[in-house]
Amino acid sequence: MRRYLNAIFGNRDICRSLGESIEKNALSHALLIEGDKGSGKRTLAKEIAKALLCEERENKSTPLPCCACRACYLVDHALAADLHYISRGERATLGVDAVRDMIEDTTMSSTEFDRKIYIFEDAHTMTAGAQNALLKIMEEPPEGVVLILLTESADSMLTTVRSRARLIRMQRFTPEEITEYLKTDAEELIRPYASRTEELEALLLLAGGSIGEAKRLLTPESATLARRERAEIFAILEALSEKSYASLSASLAALPQKREEMKASLLLLHRALRDLILLKRAEAPPLTFFSSKDEIKDPVAALRIGMLFAFTDAVEGALTELERNAGIGSTVTMLAAKLRNAQKER
Repeated sequence: MRRYLNAIFGNRDICRSLGESIEKNALSHALLIEGDKGSGKRTLAKEIAKALLCEERENKSTPLPCCACRACYLVDHALAADLHYISRGERATLGVDAVRDMIEDTTMSSTEFDRKIYIFEDAHTMTAGAQNALLKIMEEPPEGVVLILLTESADSMLTTVRSRARLIRMQRFTPEEITEYLKTDAEELIRPYASRTEELEALLLLAGGSIGEAKRLLTPESATLARRERAEIFAILEALSEKSYASLSASLAALPQKREEMKASLLLLHRALRDLILLKRAEAPPLTFFSSKDEIKDPVAALRIGMLFAFTDAVEGALTELERNAGIGSTVTMLAAKLRNAQKER
């Protein structure tokens, strides 16, 4: 049986379906690939581009992509003139001008291939104007144009955009599967944890099922940072359980003051609260923040489920405000007030 998109770990059903579509020249002109940071979205998009341009695309005796022809070489080394990556750069959002430039480029003839491929990185940061501009080409795509949108959340895209693209969700891996992958691909990263298995498991849980994130977290500098971030979340949970406004304010003030880092910390807090809620409902649910139930000490474990739901709503509200580019200070102040109110009312 022919192998498709071999550079992708796991996700074999996705790879087989995409590969067969490419082989039959039946791939959708627009793909929306959803996955967390480090989940392999960009690698999958690159493999799709290689397969679309591969000179052995119709040769079923070779893998697809073959990774040996000139086209595969050009894609691998960022030399393919008809493959374009569209990024927001240092900006908070991907704006309409970038989409307009892309649309203008589609009117020009391909340089050397029969397709022109455009990969939109961080598509979830596209403004409404940019997405509406993109709709025009999604509705009437020029022949040979393929759009690949990479997003952390398909729900962040306009319904009209989602409805015109094939949605692909990247697989999340268990800590055990990530360990298996790392043993063959990056053994040097897990070697230092041979006698520290609990710490390794905690770091892999923080990766959220993402191999790329796991690799990042296991570097010495990132591992130190991850331990500090976990300590910050534990401090917030303890302050919430103690019903101490002073402790709560201090623990929130200790969070990072840069927007993306603040969002990452709040997402960790959200995961911790989710674990606590699940533990109220099931004896042994899958946890994504705590390495085990034993890691949760009273009085955090004693927090009532109604209060946990209220805390979760407050954190989700803060994340929404950050996505809207609200100020860091005002967002933290609002979050502290909502958490404090939840403590009083529940």
